[in-house]
Amino acid sequence: MRASSIGTEEIYRFMQPGLSAASGLVIRGGYFYCVGDDDLGLFKLPFHFQSFEVRIPLLPGRLPDEPKGRKAAKPDWESLVHLPESDSILCLPSGSTPDRHRGVLVDRQDQSIELSFGRTYQALRDQVPELNIEGAVVIGQRIRLFQRGNGGAGVNALIDLPLESFLSDEVVPFELKRVDLNSITDSVQWGFTDACLDGESIWFLAVSEATRSTYDDGAFSGARLGRMDFSGRILDLHPLDIPFKPEGLARVGDAFYVVTDADDRKIPSRMYRLKF
Repeated sequence: MRASSIGTEEIYRFMQPGLSAASGLVIRGGYFYCVGDDDLGLFKLPFHFQSFEVRIPLLPGRLPDEPKGRKAAKPDWESLVHLPESDSILCLPSGSTPDRHRGVLVDRQDQSIELSFGRTYQALRDQVPELNIEGAVVIGQRIRLFQRGNGGAGVNALIDLPLESFLSDEVVPFELKRVDLNSITDSVQWGFTDACLDGESIWFLAVSEATRSTYDDGAFSGARLGRMDFSGRILDLHPLDIPFKPEGLARVGDAFYVVTDADDRKIPSRMYRLKF
């Protein structure tokens, strides 16, 4: 397994008030699309930063401003994934509570359709301790979900399902592979926070956070950028020098882009460019 230093450059700060809990990132048609886990909208930003971001409403209504009420009511969207065949963007919830199952599909015209993953997530919850989906990639006709092991059981896992069945919330057999991120780093507990596809391999983010809960946040203490093959075998792992928890990942050419969540609504999310 290879490790090397990565250059980190802050390239954008989201407007305030606005996105502060960025949790997913994709690139489509010359734009960054970013979602937050405590917002009801999708944020769209030109790739070359000719203008500031715009917010695309995904669900009606308004979340409470009070922190505890907002946490309880938020959809907890934790991942964006580009669906190549339809050129649409799938916004996925964490499933960390039975109420966090509402997803959204965003088409080429940025129009949204609400989806539910309630039945599928319940089936996953029956077999995965403390379900917390934080990333996803599409491999052919299947979707791979990245389970973050930040609960007491510490289970990081890859969950593979047929994409069509997943989008229709049809409960079907799935493949589950546990991934031990801790044995290849140190005694700190690490958990997936996002992933993106790159040819014949997958890049992923892992973070260490002082919590044993899929619901409550903890102090951020470290981040890694890793690469695995399609079987889930980890090939590379690189430490990241970044001040806030990275939760969204995308790649273009030889550059990676990450967005951050400081777990503080007064601190806007930031975008960083990473280069080896």
